[in-house]
Amino acid sequence: MRAPVGQHDLASTNPGVPRLLRQISGNFAVETRLVGITEGECQIAGLLLWESEKSYLSFAKRSTLINNVRLEACQKGHPESIGRGWLPPRPRGGPEGMSLVPPAGGGGGSELYLRLDRREESVSALCSPDGKQWQSCGKISFPVADPVWIGLYAACPAGLSDSVARFKEFKLFRGGGE
Repeated sequence: MRAPVGQHDLASTNPGVPRLLRQISGNFAVETRLVGITEGECQIAGLLLWESEKSYLSFAKRSTLINNVRLEACQKGHPESIGRGWLPPRPRGGPEGMSLVPPAGGGGGSELYLRLDRREESVSALCSPDGKQWQSCGKISFPVADPVWIGLYAACPAGLSDSVARFKEFKLFRGGGE
């Protein structure tokens, strides 16, 4: 997914932020894996829970740093940061954390797993370097009417080069959890 320069974040007045969404109701968990992440190439990319332009959650890699993620909410038109996560970088064969080694199968860069878990009005955000060991990055009460839209998005602030996001998978678990 490519976000041209000027396709600002969701809180901007530009509604053209690239996104791929599907409708869902009730409790669910959704996971994705960003692959081939390189510093400076992928600016903002991740998961989006969307009700409207004034009501959404985003959980995404949010800077030129590979291992920095943020949960942000917009409720009643007021965006705010809810939580953050940071996976420490590690060299090949190093301790647990974000790998700076290209993933198996090529593609260059690192991998980052993101997960949103909705149960009733509560939404939790988690990140992982491997899709197995998850770190909590925030939790919020997000009361919205069903159905909602869930999916992937990418954005690029002004003043930077185009942003490229490579999503390897999109897993949806109905009822929340696996």
